[in-house]
Amino acid sequence: MKLLIKYRIRSFGVVMVDALQDVDMKISAPMAQFIDSTMMDLVNNYTKEKLVDQGYVKKNIDSAFQRIVGFLEGASHVGWRESLANLIIWQNESCINSIKAVKVPIIAINSDLQPTKVEVFRRYVPTFEAKIVQDVGHLLMWDNPTKFNQLLEESIKEFIKD
Repeated sequence: MKLLIKYRIRSFGVVMVDALQDVDMKISAPMAQFIDSTMMDLVNNYTKEKLVDQGYVKKNIDSAFQRIVGFLEGASHVGWRESLANLIIWQNESCINSIKAVKVPIIAINSDLQPTKVEVFRRYVPTFEAKIVQDVGHLLMWDNPTKFNQLLEESIKEFIKD
């Protein structure tokens, strides 16, 4: 006899990390090609200079590069291009409906590399909140782990107090 146990998992909130600064943004075909070219070049020919030039890191460059090497060295690159293409399709076609379907608070912890359009996001999720970390790259959790962890812990506490 099989014993089936159903678990109910309850989410209290969603924390996005340096993503969806402009939920209304549509990625054009030329921009998608540029993103594909840039990302696949980084994956296939990673260097510290590219990590910095493309805005991934501003600080802790050596340790960030070693982490990237650990992820990529010897790893299969099958599916990377397809995942990126599907992310762009999702951004263009499903992003807004996806975030509107979220029934828990959403908080973004974003870098200051590009403005987070809070009011645009709030058209779809009125309770959306953004916490901006200054002078870091896209991998802000590596550039300023102390600040990132503080904001993450703060966000979790905000979710569970309600």
